[in-house]
Amino acid sequence: MRNLRKLLTAMILVIACVVVMSVTAQAESEGGFTYKVSEEDKACITYYHGDGGDVTVPATLGGYPVDVIGNNAFSFNGRNIVKLTLPEGLTTIEYNAFNMCDAMTEVKLPTSLRTIGKNAFEKCYALTEIVIPEGVVSIGDNAFASCRNLEKVTLPASLRTIGMCAFSENYKLKDISIPEGVTDIGGSAFSKCVALTEISIPGSVTNLGVNMFEACNNLLKVNIAEGVTVLPSSLFASCSELTEVTLPSTLKEVGGSAFRGCSRLKEIVIPAGVKRIGNYAFGSCYSLTNIQFLCKGIDIQAGAFYQCVRLEKFTFP
Repeated sequence: MRNLRKLLTAMILVIACVVVMSVTAQAESEGGFTYKVSEEDKACITYYHGDGGDVTVPATLGGYPVDVIGNNAFSFNGRNIVKLTLPEGLTTIEYNAFNMCDAMTEVKLPTSLRTIGKNAFEKCYALTEIVIPEGVVSIGDNAFASCRNLEKVTLPASLRTIGMCAFSENYKLKDISIPEGVTDIGGSAFSKCVALTEISIPGSVTNLGVNMFEACNNLLKVNIAEGVTVLPSSLFASCSELTEVTLPSTLKEVGGSAFRGCSRLKEIVIPAGVKRIGNYAFGSCYSLTNIQFLCKGIDIQAGAFYQCVRLEKFTFP
């Protein structure tokens, strides 16, 4: 019995060594990049150990096409990168890939790119502009969060998903257009983007996250296109300078606190299809004087117009 146990233990150790050797054999280095080769014979960069400055990631490593920037690949040793060019053929930027590359002022993304992962460019403080190329379909959670000097973002028509907090706390962001075709925008995606003055939500969006534009303190004008049916909780909460809102006829529900604290908003037209207005939806809209309801049989929840101290006129059909 003891001999059998020893034999089994020895076999397990041999198998473990073979597995480790196999994994290790896949890790190679070339020109400041460590990479591994996938079963599809493509290279995934796992670590950058170059000198920074102007960095051009090669299209091939060891003869294998580079198609993935792996998790954390540049986040530990990429803080001296100033300009970054990524190669054609690259399809995926994974989690945290360039997080805290805080000297980087310029990034050129390839047209082959399809997915930008979670936290991929978070806290890239020196970045002022980013062009997301046509072909990208998904921007992950926190992908460009806290890029505090980012002023302009160009999004492609191919885009379908914008993750939670994707552009949150971009304090200088003032130029962004959400393209028709986007279907999902995560919670707090643009929260605390205090330089934004105008935004349009396209009718293709079927899932809007909570707090999406919360505390965008200089947002003046909002246009929500035909097709949108639900405004979630706290969507525009604490947008204290908001004065103009256009709601679509397709709208069915205004969520709780959706416009709470929009203290400059003076009037609002509630479309005919709206069936429910949530708790505190327009709470603390201190300048609101006129509400025109085009709908009948609406469910107005408690506190929906709480502290609307200047409200003078309700109009019903």
